[in-house]
Amino acid sequence: MEDFGNNQSDQKHEYSIKKAKALGKLIKSEVEKLRQLKKIKKSQEQEKREVLRSLESILENTLDMMSTEDARYFLTRKINEFQIKINTNPANADLLSHNIVTSLETPQLSVEDQKTEDIKSQEIPEVQVEGQTWEKIGENFSDVSMSQDGQIFAIGSQSIGYGGNAIYQFVNGGWVQIPGEAVKISAYKQGEIWSVNTSGKVWQKQNDQWVARSDIGTAADVAVGDDGSVWITCAQQTKDKGINIMYYDFSSQKFMKVNGFGQQIAVTRNGEPLIVLENGEVILRKGREIQKINIFATNVSITRLDELWAVSASKVDGGYQIYKGQLQAEITWEDMQISGVKVSAYDKTAIIVNEWGEVYRYRN
Repeated sequence: MEDFGNNQSDQKHEYSIKKAKALGKLIKSEVEKLRQLKKIKKSQEQEKREVLRSLESILENTLDMMSTEDARYFLTRKINEFQIKINTNPANADLLSHNIVTSLETPQLSVEDQKTEDIKSQEIPEVQVEGQTWEKIGENFSDVSMSQDGQIFAIGSQSIGYGGNAIYQFVNGGWVQIPGEAVKISAYKQGEIWSVNTSGKVWQKQNDQWVARSDIGTAADVAVGDDGSVWITCAQQTKDKGINIMYYDFSSQKFMKVNGFGQQIAVTRNGEPLIVLENGEVILRKGREIQKINIFATNVSITRLDELWAVSASKVDGGYQIYKGQLQAEITWEDMQISGVKVSAYDKTAIIVNEWGEVYRYRN
């Protein structure tokens, strides 16, 4: 059998429009992961292994849409593009279904060396972007929040009970699970947390105790401001009653409705709600006045220094492009060169979680 790495590498292959579109959708995410690998500090062998795993995943999900020759051509092109040398098993090479790339041309490691390599593979990489530093601090999360005293909390990506997913706190470089279940979270300070569970019920954690602050079906999102103000956007059950946004009145210990609409919310240092509307528009409510923010977004966060972070409406691999700017009448936005689905910021620090569940921290 001829060499797999060079066979027909220059031969032209034509794809039907239908196949090309279907293939493009399926491989887009994996190819972006390959691009991202070039930006992350990893050992050469670790990077090669991850590239090959991505290539395997691409092929396993697209074999029913392409011929064997097309699959061989695609893999060969990617191997050449990433300058990877591989060995193939001639007996299985024609199957092109499982473990199509069987091994790297790397020396076999001893048991002790393999343990060392496994530890290295778990080291947290940093992404350097023109003076900015994004540090990966976790994975398998769905929501993140920074408190007003700099503590980091997150919600896991897997459900653990009727209330939702596990809640974690980032302590001394690692994640520690704390009591509670939620799908949305907003941290205040001194360990105080506000959350929304799967049934749309709002809870407050204070002095290590969780207290229910609303009925079932009330909230979809929750946010706490620097002054302790708590705002929510409402769940569909409450929206059906004509209520879309509410704030918590501490004197009556109830959520009070206000006029307006929104799907995601943040709170300024003065307790003013910063709202993302369903069409992606962002507005800041100042009493009866409304300031329209010059960006379309899916998620926002604002610090006590009036630095506004936005997960834009520009879809890219990993989520949506993230920007930041200083709150003013017309904001000049800085592209933060990273994508995500949720952002939370405090002073000059921010954390994001992307659609792959990876959490990154930014420190300026």
